Amino acid sequence: MRSSFAFAGSLLLASLALAPSVLANDPKVEGEAKKLQSEAMDVDFLGLELKKAKTKLQSAIKKCGKDKCSKPLLASLHRDLGIVAINNGDSTEGEGEFTEAFAADPAVEIAKDYLANGDVKKSWEAAKKKKGGTGGTTTTTGGGGNEDPTPAGDADGALTVKTKVAPAGSELPLWIEIPKGLDGVVSVKVQFKGEGMEKYKPIDAKKTGGKWLAIIPCDGTLKAGSLKFFVKAYDEASAEVEHYGTIKKPATIKLVTTMPDDQEQPVLPGDKEPALCGADGSAGKPEGSGCHDDDECEKGLVCMENAETGKKWCKPGERTDKAAPSGASPKVWLGVEGQLDIVFLGAERNICKQTTWTCSWDGPDGRKDIGNSPGITLASSDKAGGRTDGGSALATKRVFVSLDYFVVPRFSLGLRLGYAFGGNPTEQAKFLPFHGEVRMQYFITESTLRPYFILGGGIAQFDAPVPNAVVTPSDKTVPGVTCLDNSTPSADKCADGTDPVLKNVTAYKLAGIGFLSAGIGTWIMVGNKFSVNLAMKMVFPLPTFNFTLAPEIGLRFGL
Repeated sequence: MRSSFAFAGSLLLASLALAPSVLANDPKVEGEAKKLQSEAMDVDFLGLELKKAKTKLQSAIKKCGKDKCSKPLLASLHRDLGIVAINNGDSTEGEGEFTEAFAADPAVEIAKDYLANGDVKKSWEAAKKKKGGTGGTTTTTGGGGNEDPTPAGDADGALTVKTKVAPAGSELPLWIEIPKGLDGVVSVKVQFKGEGMEKYKPIDAKKTGGKWLAIIPCDGTLKAGSLKFFVKAYDEASAEVEHYGTIKKPATIKLVTTMPDDQEQPVLPGDKEPALCGADGSAGKPEGSGCHDDDECEKGLVCMENAETGKKWCKPGERTDKAAPSGASPKVWLGVEGQLDIVFLGAERNICKQTTWTCSWDGPDGRKDIGNSPGITLASSDKAGGRTDGGSALATKRVFVSLDYFVVPRFSLGLRLGYAFGGNPTEQAKFLPFHGEVRMQYFITESTLRPYFILGGGIAQFDAPVPNAVVTPSDKTVPGVTCLDNSTPSADKCADGTDPVLKNVTAYKLAGIGFLSAGIGTWIMVGNKFSVNLAMKMVFPLPTFNFTLAPEIGLRFGL
């Protein structure tokens, strides 16, 4: 009798000892941890997003704490975190996580697929030996089960993919249908693995006409055989709301070299046939295939017209940048453009007496030329004509229309005719507002962004104003004369003994009337027949020289 009570007491004590760990398991927390584990290993790890996978597994372990998840679940989380760490290049951290896994559950197992990585296998065996683990291997990845492919149409999940057979050697349009009543789907992702692929590869589907379309690229369809895949639909919170197939039981599509008579090839929107795969695994039709544009042909081929038949087919040739608008670029372009002249001046004295300058004064009797009758003559002093310390000056502005003709796709000859504003107003050096220019342009590429080099020349005048010059007139009685010391002139002299002066004179540096130019620019293509032109030119006016920079902006229209 006494022994029976002792046995019952021991059993009760053992039950009480075990009860906290059992009762402490939180089903809600376990569910959240399993979801994070599935996303980490079935989506992020397979998509080689190792940092994301690591973060989610660490979050799952943190949620579990010491007693909110079962020991087997906690062990599988540490195991998966070790796999991720080693695949990310940190074997020390990985072995540490494996050790934690065996500490939580000595019977924890690992999938054979993961042990194909030598570092994973080495660290797993070391941790197992250290902790005396008894766990073996499974044939699964991502937490158990068998990866038995299921034919498309029979896979687990409420999403629908009807394709069961498709041709190998071309991109595969995968149409995914969302069941009625399933609202809130904002994104759909597909993981696929074709013949010869070691890991699943993720791609995003796009919504098209009430369905979702994912295009399986050539690396998954190049070889005949089985294409394994599974699909997941997500809501705004990135939570999975439905699926089609799983990593453990993926759906499959049979890839064949010849389609059966009772099966139709999957097509793109508008019944467009998907691109064929080239020998290098890139998408595109092989040499000799019919085509409409270059994008349909495989790498190294272009869509060329047969002069005899008028039909187009894929033939060897240099393809333009894929970013370029489709279709042939026009040979003739018209444009409207504007240009700002920035003239660089040196330090000079007595500028209003020089032939390369002209000066103007707005006095009480109106505008007058400085230095020439009927304007105001200057005193004989070598300082009477004002000065400038040099620097850059915003000079003339001009607008013009342009015509460019492409002799070959990357080389054009152009003509510009225009009108210049902001030149000097004097009579003694009348400004020429006409702008005439010829130039050559060589384009580096034929893509959306088309940088080019410029060489040009023509007829134009570049006047740079220098305001607030001070000059000394020979006639001290001219209305408006004043003193620099602000005194009133007396007997043709100021209080400090200096000569009276005229202030607020504008001097204009004269450059031109011919010029040569060189520069760089770019066309920004907006469609195939419209572009925005940006350029920066170095201008060398002749015979009167002054170095000038000329930024240019305009619009071009192809004819």
